[in-house]
Amino acid sequence: MFFRMMMLEDVTAMKRCCVMVWVLLLCLPTAAAVAADEPAVLKSEELRRQQTPPSPQRKPWLMIPHGGMKSEGCERQTLQNIETSFEDVRKLSAELRAGMLARQPVLTAQRRQRMRDERAQVIVSDLRGMVRDSQLLAALGKAFFWDQQVGSDGQTACASCHFRAGADARPISFGMPLRLAVSVPLDAAAAASGLEPSCELRADQVLRVYENRWGGMVNFPGQLNLLAVQGLRKLTLAAQAGGFFPVQQVRERLVLLQLADGVPEDVRVSWQGLVTAVSGQAAAEGGSGGVPGGAEAFAVEILTRLQLVLDALLCSGAVRAADAAAASAYAAVNLSAGTDVAELQGRWPGLSSDQLLGVTGLGRALAPQEGQFGRAVADDTQLACEQLLPATFQRRRELPRNAPSVINAVFSDRLFHDGRADSVFNGYDHLGDEAGVDGYGKWVVRNGRWCRVLVRLPDAALASQATAPLLSASEMSWFGRQYHHVARKLLDRVPLSQQQVAGSDSHLGTLVRDGKVMLTYRQLIQRAFCDEWWCGGEVPAVAERDALTGQVLRLQQVEANFSLFWGVAVMAYQQRLVSDQSEFDELMRLRRAGESVTAGKSPEQAAQAKAILAGFRVFQDHACADCHRGPEFAGGTRATVFGPVLEFEDPLDPLNDAGLENQFLVFLGGGGAGRDERIERMLFWPDRAPRFYDSGYYNIGVTSDRPVSLQSGLTAEQQSCVRFDPGVGGVVELDFRSESDALQSIAGTFGQGMPMPLLLRTSPLPFSLARRRAERWSVVQGAFRTPGLRNIALTAPYFHAAFKADGPEQKFATLQDVLDHYEAPYNELGRENVDLHPALRTDPETGVRETAIPASQQADVVRFLESLTDPRVVRGEAPFDHPTLGIPLTNAVTPEGQTATEDLRQAGDF
Repeated sequence: MFFRMMMLEDVTAMKRCCVMVWVLLLCLPTAAAVAADEPAVLKSEELRRQQTPPSPQRKPWLMIPHGGMKSEGCERQTLQNIETSFEDVRKLSAELRAGMLARQPVLTAQRRQRMRDERAQVIVSDLRGMVRDSQLLAALGKAFFWDQQVGSDGQTACASCHFRAGADARPISFGMPLRLAVSVPLDAAAAASGLEPSCELRADQVLRVYENRWGGMVNFPGQLNLLAVQGLRKLTLAAQAGGFFPVQQVRERLVLLQLADGVPEDVRVSWQGLVTAVSGQAAAEGGSGGVPGGAEAFAVEILTRLQLVLDALLCSGAVRAADAAAASAYAAVNLSAGTDVAELQGRWPGLSSDQLLGVTGLGRALAPQEGQFGRAVADDTQLACEQLLPATFQRRRELPRNAPSVINAVFSDRLFHDGRADSVFNGYDHLGDEAGVDGYGKWVVRNGRWCRVLVRLPDAALASQATAPLLSASEMSWFGRQYHHVARKLLDRVPLSQQQVAGSDSHLGTLVRDGKVMLTYRQLIQRAFCDEWWCGGEVPAVAERDALTGQVLRLQQVEANFSLFWGVAVMAYQQRLVSDQSEFDELMRLRRAGESVTAGKSPEQAAQAKAILAGFRVFQDHACADCHRGPEFAGGTRATVFGPVLEFEDPLDPLNDAGLENQFLVFLGGGGAGRDERIERMLFWPDRAPRFYDSGYYNIGVTSDRPVSLQSGLTAEQQSCVRFDPGVGGVVELDFRSESDALQSIAGTFGQGMPMPLLLRTSPLPFSLARRRAERWSVVQGAFRTPGLRNIALTAPYFHAAFKADGPEQKFATLQDVLDHYEAPYNELGRENVDLHPALRTDPETGVRETAIPASQQADVVRFLESLTDPRVVRGEAPFDHPTLGIPLTNAVTPEGQTATEDLRQAGDF
């Protein structure tokens, strides 16, 4: 995003502002400033004053007329007045987006191929013919969202991390203990509470779950070989690159194994390629395997990737231990001293002892929660080496990110802090068109016959993101749970049966008697959705298998389509969570109407109104409004990426080339059509070269934007403190920063489709649209979605990263903490990020940060931010009312994985 100059209220100040434009133009090539001189600037200012009336929005970049269209100034005035009206923006944005969608083809080449892959006969791209009753649909979605029965522990709902103003009021959010779902019945009391049966999870069982689930769709050993070949080739390239490579450690591991007889040719060639490359490195370095300073983290990444490759090849039978001594050495790494090998063989009949080593190693790496199963990763680094770590089953996971508010999330084009929840909902996970194949399929009954459909719902990021936590072993599920397990648990249950629902509830009230809902989930689905989506019996074919038993699945239509019902219903509920009735909105209404903002108010109220408006002006003057754009005060919304709240790049902007087209005129001449501005340009330091980035996603320096391996000069203590998070710069791939990070959650990263195509991609799928368009010219590492500021006074702690409340890391608990960060935007190491947003950097000429707000003005900014609070949210009034819900205050759990009653606190008491 290019810097915007904010309008000053008096003529003298405006003259100074125009002179600044002239100074900046002098910094450009001669062609950009050839006709610029001070009289011309003053004339331009006078022309603007004549043709543009006063405005509540202070944005001269929207108001200064351009040659050839006298009405442009007034057109821009109209648009910026709209920007302060929530209702006007919502209406115009919907009209522009509808026009865009009407011109876009639904059946793209990619979707045609997916229809062939899934044998789908029809594509569904809207809710017509799917939804029968939109009011009941929203009620169903609210029940799904708030019901603690949904979680495997019978206590965790979606709302468990979104209970106060749509966010989590706790210093850190708690997820699930890591337990394995099992298919054995519980006693009646436990089952009635919603608690699902589970047991402690062992490393080798992780791979069994994956093989059970996907083994019917792919040749599992063959896929492991393909993944291993891919890893071998990458390791070979790293060894041949000429830089540091942990030769000695790699050689020590390679010599423990040898190729088996009859190994596939691609495995043999890739294996030999790595052996040759490592031998060449050793010869070049004289056999030295030392690790130079600062390269330890890189060595861990290499050795982690190598270990995954070796385990995959062992598991598939492509390699074996070189001899008995080698087998013992490898077992010392992969198995703990107390491992019962006979028991292990009993769970994996038919596998050799070598293959069992690979099964256990892969299980550690693919565990869905970090730090669960350790292993020696370097000669001088020994992590805990256990088949079973009981402590991991006796606590809830502390989630590494804060939960963003779901209020006003309906306006976002993509969701999650990193934007990985796609705007297109595919009916079963968050990855949209890029997801793996749906193993269940989505089915309708038409004319008495089964018809498999491909679901592609646009502008449905709410539905996409709703699916990810549901099966995540970090957030809501025991490991191994699938959609049919959730469906079979819930369909014949009464929603919210363990909670109280008010008869006056704005969505559920008509369904409630004596504090309880009177219908089951199955009945709600049947009333909310059209018959053809649920009226059939057993669907013809299900490729996916039961992950717990490996058995072929026989699903009823309502079970196969459950993920679709879930996503669409939760979206329908959250679409109603719109906060637009704040004190600030009323002040803007008065200003648009030309009325006094202080008339009829007490002196205290008048002073408050003036302070809010003064804070709003400071908010605009210090680049805050560049990212938090009205009226949602957010980034990456449909209004800001498709229109009308677009950032029009013009020749007028002093950072632009003089030959750039006037995009505002293009917008006006487009006949009311929206523009796809999801990817934008910005000049980045140090060379001030233009780079692509995702509109609405910015690097503000809260956490490191580079992993340890790419940061130099760090002490051991600093390395342990690094909180690297790539944000929207992330990709769908295994994370090799440490073995325990290799795959934190299949549901959270690879979605619910068959993951092998995503794993085998030549280049991993990026979250960032800018990276997808131009990897080389994008700057997106460490950038996160700009959250909405409405109700921000209620949604602490702030920013994306969760910091523990019981240590020195606690940060961002108040709005003043936020302002302090923008004055000194340093990450957890006290450094500026490499790709820090230019507005947060110190100007080399003035020595000032644009985002640093003087202390004398900070109180007004805080008042402005507090004025964005909707009183309905504070009071829990419609549509923000909700059922009761117990929230865990600690991560401690019982042996069954539940939080003790005394450690729960009602959501309304926060």
